[in-house]
Amino acid sequence: RKALVIPEDFPNREVLRYYTHPCVSNAGTVEDLKQTLEWDAEIDVVSLRKFTDDAFEWHCISGAKKFIRNLAPPLLVRELRLRGERAALELNDDLEVQQRKEAKLVKTIHGKRTHVTTDSTPELRVGIKPIELVRIDLDAEKPDELIEEGQAGNDSDSEMERGAIGNAAG
Repeated sequence: RKALVIPEDFPNREVLRYYTHPCVSNAGTVEDLKQTLEWDAEIDVVSLRKFTDDAFEWHCISGAKKFIRNLAPPLLVRELRLRGERAALELNDDLEVQQRKEAKLVKTIHGKRTHVTTDSTPELRVGIKPIELVRIDLDAEKPDELIEEGQAGNDSDSEMERGAIGNAAG
C-alpha cells in the first residue's frame, strides 16, 4: 500500500512504555479501596443521566434513549450478580419464585454459546426491555429539535418501544 506511511518514530517509545510498564496500584492501596468503597451502593440513575447530558452531550429524548441503551446491560449484570449472592445466603426462595423474579429482568433467551476466548464459559444471548432496567422518566425529557428530513440519526424510537434488545451475558 503506497499510501501507507509509517512514521520514523514508530512505535512511540513513550506509548510503548505505558504498555510494558503500566502504572498500577500497590496491593495495600487496593485492599484499602476494598475496605472503604461501597461497591454495591445504589446507583443514582438520575444524577448519572444529568452527567451524561453534560459530559457527552446526550441531550433531549434521543440522549435519554442512548443513556438507557448503554446503561441497561451493566445494570442487568449487576442485578443478576446481586440476586445470585443473595440467593446463596438466603436459600428461602424456591425455584419458581426465583424464575418469576428473573423473568422481570430477562424477557427472552435467544441462544447459548461457549467460546475459547472466554475459556468456554457458557454465554447466553438474552432479550431485555431497557426501560424496565433504567428507571428514568422519559416524559420529563425535552423533545428533540426538529431534524430535516433525511437527517435522522440512528436512534430508533421503535427499538425502545418494542422492548427486547439482545445482549450477551455470561
